[in-house]
Amino acid sequence: MPPLVIGVVNPVQSNKLQALVPKESGFTLFELLIVIVILGIVAAFALLATGDFGRSRRIEASVSQFVQLVQMAEQQAIIESNVLAIALTPHGYQFYRYQTTINNNQGQWQTLPPNSLLAYHSWPAGVKASVSSSNSSLDNDDGTKSFIIISPTGDLTPFFLYLKLHSKAIFYLKGLTNGTIEVKKL
Repeated sequence: MPPLVIGVVNPVQSNKLQALVPKESGFTLFELLIVIVILGIVAAFALLATGDFGRSRRIEASVSQFVQLVQMAEQQAIIESNVLAIALTPHGYQFYRYQTTINNNQGQWQTLPPNSLLAYHSWPAGVKASVSSSNSSLDNDDGTKSFIIISPTGDLTPFFLYLKLHSKAIFYLKGLTNGTIEVKKL
C-alpha cells in the first residue's frame, strides 16, 4: 500500500475517491418552476371555490365603519350642541347638520362638507340597506331617504337596519335611544 501523504493526491486514487462519493442530487430550476406553477393553479382553483374574493370582509368593514361614524356623529352633536341626522338610502348614507338662522329661529338641514369624515358613504357593491325607524321606513329603490336624528345629548332615533346582499339579509343593526348600536351577523 502506498504511503499516505497529506495534500498530494495520486490521480489513480482520485478516480477511486470520486467513485465512492455520490453525485450531487437536487432539483433543477425547471423542476422547481413546474412545481410552483402547479401550486399556483391549485391555489387559483381553491380561491374560485370559496367564491367571495374578500367581499364579506369588505362588508364587515363597512358595517364597522358605519357604527364608528355614528358614534363620532353622536360625540360631535354633544360637543357642538347641535342636532345631526343620518339620511339612509338603499345604497349609502349621508350626515346632515340642522342649521338655524339667528334672525327668525328657522333652520334647514345642511350636508356636512364632502372632505369631512361624515360625508356621503356608500355600501359595498351589491349591498342594499333596508331601514325601519320611528319616523319612516325604507325598503325600495325610489331614492327616498330615512332619517335617524341625533340630538345634542347624544341620543338617537331608534332604528333597525338590515344590510342585504342579493336580497338575503347578512347584517342586522339595532340602534337604541341611548346611542348604542347592536350588530348581529346573520
